[in-house]
Formats: sequence, structure tokens, C-alpha cells
Amino acid sequence: MHYKTWRDYHPEVAGNAALPVRPWPCETYTTEFTGVHQCSVAMGPDGDLVVAGDTDDDKHGALFHSADEGRTWSILCTIADFSPPVPAGFKLMTHSYTGSGYAADGTLLAIERFAYNDGRPYEGHSDPTFHDRVQILCSADRGKTWEIAQELDPVPHDCLGGNEVSIRRLSDGRLMLPVCVYDQSRPGKPLPFDRYTQRALLYCSEDHGRTWSRFASLGEHTDESWIAEHPSGRLVAVTRYQRKKLPGDPPELATPYYFTDGHPVDTCVECKDGPAAVGGHSVYKQSAVLHSDDGGGSWSTPRIVTGWIQQTGCIVVLSDGTVVLPFSRKDGTHGQRFIVSYDRGESWSKAIWELNDCGMYASSVVMPDDTIVTVHDGLRGKASGRRLSALRWQVPPPAVVEQHGFFTPGPAETA
Repeated sequence: MHYKTWRDYHPEVAGNAALPVRPWPCETYTTEFTGVHQCSVAMGPDGDLVVAGDTDDDKHGALFHSADEGRTWSILCTIADFSPPVPAGFKLMTHSYTGSGYAADGTLLAIERFAYNDGRPYEGHSDPTFHDRVQILCSADRGKTWEIAQELDPVPHDCLGGNEVSIRRLSDGRLMLPVCVYDQSRPGKPLPFDRYTQRALLYCSEDHGRTWSRFASLGEHTDESWIAEHPSGRLVAVTRYQRKKLPGDPPELATPYYFTDGHPVDTCVECKDGPAAVGGHSVYKQSAVLHSDDGGGSWSTPRIVTGWIQQTGCIVVLSDGTVVLPFSRKDGTHGQRFIVSYDRGESWSKAIWELNDCGMYASSVVMPDDTIVTVHDGLRGKASGRRLSALRWQVPPPAVVEQHGFFTPGPAETA
């Protein structure tokens, strides 16, 4: 069989990703805080920054705080474990604080995720005992005391959780939270391959995070999503677009893992039936952009904008409307790169700039002078290990960006 991968359907994106990246200067700040796993930075009404994580002893959650635009960090407060007891016969798999937020009235918000099963290793959709839950915590006194605002409801889906999430505050005071939901096998009811999917649901709060309602969906195969508001009123989003081979896909559509990782196929559990097996390893795993022109009620089709395993991105908007997409990568080492758009996310720079070569799960905010602060999980793969880290940088001038040209990404599902 002549295999095809995502590159055959998105040749321009593949071509951009194959070009040498362009180093771009940034200030680097690394702390001694190790309790960060999936950094999601939020900015307060007065410009201070918070990131949710764990204390170094992993016994409590914590909000890490910067009052000087990301240069130095301290622990603002700790957060008690509010997760309910694991049901009898189950074991806790994951307990983490995967995001934070700041309401317009100064209320601090933290996102607590907990997952459990019968003790078996994680196996994805096929585990009938796996449960995944998320609840929103809030504090009205700068973290001195916390309470559960609400546990998010995934119905009609089985699980709600996923990876990095972010609460974004819009100019009208509303809070937006995209978070992943998905179906799961249950005892005696194995999930069919065509339901091995996930999608980011958008939850909204109009009372500073005390209550949340389901507002919209970003579409199938979306996760780790980030929303920013453009001065025009458009909401621009980026998402990790990832999915397995599905029954309705072309027979020749294959996972790039089989061809690029360098491992024999029989050492990859998800590739054991070949690179084009239905339900096998991911055939898409990259960043996609989409937008809403009606306040978040409906969203455009996701469009692939970065190369393979160039994921966990965020969107920031500068004071002049320039849209910037910083994103992480997992090819070889790790690190942060970015591309730029001048037309509200319709077209993007062909050139890709690189900020550093370490860290994952990055998120960004824009300071009043248009300096971008990007927070990530530190020196992953380096001797010093994971640390809360921050980059401070500014976007290249338009003349520098424009000389390399632009491209218009196509819909993800061109296959």
C-alpha cells in the first residue's frame, strides 16, 4: 500500500515545518519551583500573574505569583485538596491543578482535575473503569480561603478532563473555559473505534466563576484549547487537534509515528497492526486555529497550522490587533516557537521563530507594552529537571515577518 500522512493533505504546512527555524531573542527566568505540570498563566485586573501547580511536597495545590511581569515568582497561596474520596475498589491515577484564572472582580480561580480507575495502567478509551472529573475552585480573599464553585458536568459524555486548560476573561467580564470531554468504555460495553474521539466544550461563567454553563463546542478532536479576544470582537482560538485512525478514513491514511520515530514497529503498542490500522496511533497531532464572530456561540472549522507534534499552543493579541501563536513542540528536544497573523488569524507567517529548546505546556499573556510573557514547565530533559520558568519577549517588526510571506491554512479534515 502507498501510505499517506497528514503531510499529503497539508503540503504547505509541512513545507513550512521543514524549513530551518529562526532563533528569536528572549529573556529567560527559571525558578526553583518544581510543582508545575501543565502551566496555564492568567493575568489579574492589576497586571499580576498567577500559575496553578503543586507545592514541592505535592501535598497541596499552589498558586505561583509574579508581580513584576514574570521576572520573579513566589507562592501566593496553597490550596487544600477538594477532590472527593475515591470510590471503593478504585485507585487515584491523577490529581493535579491544570489551570487558573482571574475574574474581573479579583476572584482567583483554580481548576482541579482528578482521575481514577481500578489500578491498571492507563489504556485510554478501552478501560471500562476509568473516570475523569474536573471542578472549579474559587477564592475571594486572595487565596486565604478556597471553596468549590462547581464540578463541571460532561453529560451526555462519560468523562471530562484532558490536559492543560485555561480560563480566559473577555472584555465584557465573561469567563470562558474550553475543556475536553470524551466517551469511555463501561463494564460490558466496549467503546467502538468510531467513538475514540474527544472534543473541547466551552463553558461560560457570567458571575465571576461561581457558576458555569455549557456554551458551545470547538468541534471534534480538539483539546488543550486557548481563546483570545481580538479588538474587532472576534474570538480567535488554537487547539491541539489530535485523533486516531477512524473507520471512515481512507485506507491509506497512516500515522507519522511509524515513519519518523526510528523505532521498529513491533515496539510501538499502538502501531502493532501497522501504520494505517483503524484505532491505532494518532494520524493528526498538531495545532489548529479556529474563530468565532458571534461571541463564542459558534466556531469555524479547525485549520491545521503547525507541523507534526507541534502542539499545546496559545493565542495572544497585541494592542494593534496582531495575533501571535506561541506553541510547544515534542520533536527531539522540546521548546517554544511562534508564528504571526495580521488578519485576525486568517493567514499566518510562513516563517517560524524559535524562543528556546526546552520546556512544554507553555502559555502566554501580553503585558501593557506588548511584551509577551510565556510560562512553561522548565528544563524538561535537562539535568535540572522540571521548573516553573518564564520567557519575556516581543514580536518581530512587521517588515521582518512580511519578507518571508504568509499562508492560509486549510481545514483539518481534507483527508
